[in-house]
Amino acid sequence: MKERLSGIQSLDRGLQALDLVAQYELRPSKLAAALDVSRPTALRLLQTLVNCGYVLQDPQTKAFRANPAKLFALANMVRSSSTWLTEADDLIADLARLTGETANLAVLQGTEMVYVAAAQSNEALAVRQLLGWRRPLHCSAIGKAILAYMDRDQRAALLARAGLARHTSHTITSLEVLESQLEQIRQNGWALDEEETVEGVRCVAAPVLGVQAIPRAAIGISAPVARLTDEKLPFISEQVKQTSRRLAQRLWDM
Repeated sequence: MKERLSGIQSLDRGLQALDLVAQYELRPSKLAAALDVSRPTALRLLQTLVNCGYVLQDPQTKAFRANPAKLFALANMVRSSSTWLTEADDLIADLARLTGETANLAVLQGTEMVYVAAAQSNEALAVRQLLGWRRPLHCSAIGKAILAYMDRDQRAALLARAGLARHTSHTITSLEVLESQLEQIRQNGWALDEEETVEGVRCVAAPVLGVQAIPRAAIGISAPVARLTDEKLPFISEQVKQTSRRLAQRLWDM
């Protein structure tokens, strides 16, 4: 039993190490501090990831970083075997064409939202979004769309861990104000990010609701403030809501 537990702990630490190296270039000492393990243990974890092809070591700096070719190949295999992501790609592309703006699909991972599908705007001045990019929960439209439909206790616990960090001068950092916004989102069926995550960028999102109205994901549109005007909001928000409903329906039918 002890040996089995040790193996599980080793796998857990290895995955944590991969998650960190995917975000930063790290030396063994930095990884050891982040995982609260000894430097030799951190080095063994990194060498294992190197041997498996997931991590590379810079021959000059000796720092470790993720191997993009390996991770992209893995991500593509996951996407190709995921029916719902294939369904989502078509809907997201249609939404981008219909609105002329960048459309995206994001899911909750830990205490952040992560983009898993995106279709870029063809406009010269546009918001670019890449798969794997992360956004905070409390100030992004995709994050608020998920929070609004969560169980209250689950939402409170998640926000306690995530915090309400300020990203721009428009970011809401009051839990009371945020809860008021979430109530409005539930009434409207869509969420708005008013330059709260990135200055100059406005976003609209709606949740993809599963069985018992549990939020599975969020679909959003991001655009420069100058183009996503108040006059366009009714049209944009309605298209986003319709797209999220279509994806939800396809998920239910699978």
